[in-house]
Amino acid sequence: SYPNNLSTLMKVLIYVSSGGERKQVLKVHTRKLLYRVGYSWNKGGRLKELRIRHLARKFLKIWMQNTFGRILPHKAKSHYNTRVLKRAFAGWRDEWWTSRREWSLAMRAECHYRYYLYNLAFHSWQMFMSLRREKKNITSPDRQRIRLVWERWEVFTEMRRMKNRMLESTLEHKRLATLNSAWRLWRTRLQQHRDLHTLEDQALKQRVLTLQSRTWLHWKEMHTAACCQKEKESKAALHFMLRLKKKTLHDWKSYVSSLQTKKKSQGCYKLHS
Repeated sequence: SYPNNLSTLMKVLIYVSSGGERKQVLKVHTRKLLYRVGYSWNKGGRLKELRIRHLARKFLKIWMQNTFGRILPHKAKSHYNTRVLKRAFAGWRDEWWTSRREWSLAMRAECHYRYYLYNLAFHSWQMFMSLRREKKNITSPDRQRIRLVWERWEVFTEMRRMKNRMLESTLEHKRLATLNSAWRLWRTRLQQHRDLHTLEDQALKQRVLTLQSRTWLHWKEMHTAACCQKEKESKAALHFMLRLKKKTLHDWKSYVSSLQTKKKSQGCYKLHS
């Protein structure tokens, strides 16, 4: 009885890995048994206990294989955790690579933009310095005349550009005004067309309602006349039946009275004879 109690009390769950190198044992809480004198190695004590434990591990492994198959729960859980970690790492890597790529492109664009601005500023400064040197070098009357002609030509070109811009703006304003007037006219005509359609629909509905009311009144009059005619016919039929019944009753009464008088006359005749 002692080994049976020991087998029922000591329940051990063993999770064996695929390589057989790592074992994880989860022991349940067991109550302590008192020491027995007859418990020894070869008299049914320790040997039977080891045999029972071996059979328990064997049947536990068989039950786990039959229940869970070739893949145990801890293997499935570890595989699921690794897959989740791999997906999370892949998503983080893609996001990190995208942000890093965007950052590198932004830095390249900013550097290019700064270089382009610095280059434009440098070329403008060089042109300004060269023009300033040329202006300082012009001292003779010919050069002054050339400078005056150049300045007037610049004013003329600036005025011509301004006139062209004003002409373009005027033409654009005219085009926009024409488009606006055409748009307003089209919208007005569209609204008038819609109002006309609305009025036509309302007139059609009013006409339909009028025809319906007229038809209803005519049908009501005809129905009233038919009802009156039926009532008159029923009254005439009733009067005819009553007259016929009265006439029949009167004829029957006269017949009965004639029969009675005939019987009385026959009786009197028999008495006299």
